[in-house]
Amino acid sequence: MSDPPSLSYQAIATVQGQVELGESHATLTIGDAVFAAFASPSVRKRLVPDTVQTFRVYPRLWRSQLAFDIRKVVDGPALPVILNGCWGLSRDVPFFIIYRNELLHPGDRKLQTLVPVVWEDAPPADGQFWKALGQIKDGAIHIVQAEGPFDPPPKATQFVPKSEKLPQVAITPVEVASEPSPVVPLTSEEIFAMATPAKVQLTCKLNQVPQHRILPDKQIEFFLRDGESERIFTVCMKPKVFKKLTDHGYADWVAAISGEIGTATETGFELVNPSLQVFEKKPKGDAEAVTPAYTEPQETATLAKAETKEHKGADKRKSLLDGVKLR
Repeated sequence: MSDPPSLSYQAIATVQGQVELGESHATLTIGDAVFAAFASPSVRKRLVPDTVQTFRVYPRLWRSQLAFDIRKVVDGPALPVILNGCWGLSRDVPFFIIYRNELLHPGDRKLQTLVPVVWEDAPPADGQFWKALGQIKDGAIHIVQAEGPFDPPPKATQFVPKSEKLPQVAITPVEVASEPSPVVPLTSEEIFAMATPAKVQLTCKLNQVPQHRILPDKQIEFFLRDGESERIFTVCMKPKVFKKLTDHGYADWVAAISGEIGTATETGFELVNPSLQVFEKKPKGDAEAVTPAYTEPQETATLAKAETKEHKGADKRKSLLDGVKLR
């Protein structure tokens, strides 16, 4: 088929379901199927317990299962799932790969989202762009209509400030001698070839005991969110180490959890070999009340050192002359 006038990546749906909040994440029940879900604070304020509501959601992969990011509480009926993306492989498994059209903030790092689907008589997963509609049933998204393939549209690779998106005022050569060459975006293969091996460590600071759970191997698992971003670090820690967070006895404290960045997860990364330190936070007045130790002036200290050396030399000469009779 010929390319339409414009193509953009998109994965969105309007669903009717019931949300139940949990310790680490929420659950969204649609019909008889229960999915993991993530709701922003603004959405949580509008949730009505034990009530079916209508939500605007983004489908995505989480722990190898279909999950949803709940973005908004809306009014109206449920609508089909819109999937505009590349039908390709990730670790030999076909997914709808939804790339970012643009990066909205300098700190954006997530460039793509994987959406698992059930697609009967699916075309080859060769990375071509498809516009598809899906229906949620039996705990999965079933593709019911598709149009394509198209050549994939451009995808975001770096953040572009708004000032650079606006029309630029022409500058004469008299004002500017030369313009710098534009930075050419690198492919993932080029970046991998240029990368220098390094041991990357990360330190996370927190001042509250995180919500956690006990795994079958008795380790404590909890999750740390990077500020307000979507990056989440998964931490598994031995009980005797985690106990430092609860038995330190400080009224006001801060903890530093350090470790190596491990394998990527659906929400971020694992924090491998974590270590933990807890520090007491003291009021600023206590730090100001400490009187600094007296430091002897440089000249006085040097003179005293010279005098001490001279006295020691005289005492040594006197001890050598004791008992010697002069004729």
